Amino acid sequence: MTAPLRSFDTYLGRFYAHPQTPPEDLRTTRWGGGTWDVPKLPRTRFSPNPSITNIMKVLDEGFLPGYHSKLVATYAVEHLDEVTTLISESSPEAAIELLRAVPDIPHPNAAVGDQIHYAIEQDVARRQGRPYREASLSTIGARRMFAQWLKFIQDEKPEILHSEFNVWSYKHDYAGTGDLMMVIRGMPWIIDLKSGNRIYPKVAMQTAAAQNADSLITADGAEIEMPRSAYLGVLHIRPMSIKLYQIEREEEAWRAFLNCRGLFEWLWHYKDESLPDTPLIEVKASIKGIKLCAMTTAAAPSSLSPANGAPRRRLSRQCSTRRKPRSSSPSSSSRTTVTPLTTSSR
Repeated sequence: MTAPLRSFDTYLGRFYAHPQTPPEDLRTTRWGGGTWDVPKLPRTRFSPNPSITNIMKVLDEGFLPGYHSKLVATYAVEHLDEVTTLISESSPEAAIELLRAVPDIPHPNAAVGDQIHYAIEQDVARRQGRPYREASLSTIGARRMFAQWLKFIQDEKPEILHSEFNVWSYKHDYAGTGDLMMVIRGMPWIIDLKSGNRIYPKVAMQTAAAQNADSLITADGAEIEMPRSAYLGVLHIRPMSIKLYQIEREEEAWRAFLNCRGLFEWLWHYKDESLPDTPLIEVKASIKGIKLCAMTTAAAPSSLSPANGAPRRRLSRQCSTRRKPRSSSPSSSSRTTVTPLTTSSR
């Protein structure tokens, strides 16, 4: 998705500025990757807030490592000449950095989603008598999706109250962008638009966070109390259909989002301060005289080998010891001693 109104990228992900955010809270210090710094504690009422989707990224999604590994492997195979040239002409580290950035490359479908969001936003502006622009839909799939939106409007005749609006939470310090607020069949809805192949349960947290914000901020900067909606939903737009799903378990989704917000707070403010550089206690034990053992493997006797003929392995212990200096006493000249780790007083 393209950057929404009043949002900016930081080293901690996307943040939002309030229309009354003081200029000193919007630092001009750039970090790596062209991102902006964000102020830490103490905060003010209008300090920049992390976005809803940014907060939700703290969730550990188990499928992502495998998916990202596949992206990197596919890119390496399809761009093998580029990678090998970079290694030979620059360095292996440069090739590694190239491959590390592969998961951050936008998916081709993301551009289609951006076009659909923009087309719907402009269509709503036209219907409400506000200034608008004709949207450019570059693919057949995007044009078909927009046709599904027009069919939905024609059949359901919803009353569209707001589109692409900002939400702001003073109590929990977050912000975000809502796609649509509309009345469908006499009931108010907060709706998130999705155009991908699938929709995921996390959208429940996204819409619940929008519903529980304190304020709604319009495009011209006007701030009103966040209206209460009877239903939360997701409008899934695909080339051949458009489907409206009602979000269930709203309270549980809201509590889950607050848990994510708490974890994000720790990552933002306290993680780097949790483990000091200097230890409270430091102990160093000498290894002089300690018996050093290494585990090795040896082939088992043939009589114990499996039926398939593969040699069975067994563990054996090979030990070396450190000897004390030779004593003048003949009885102790060949004795091997091991110094214990702990000592006791005599």
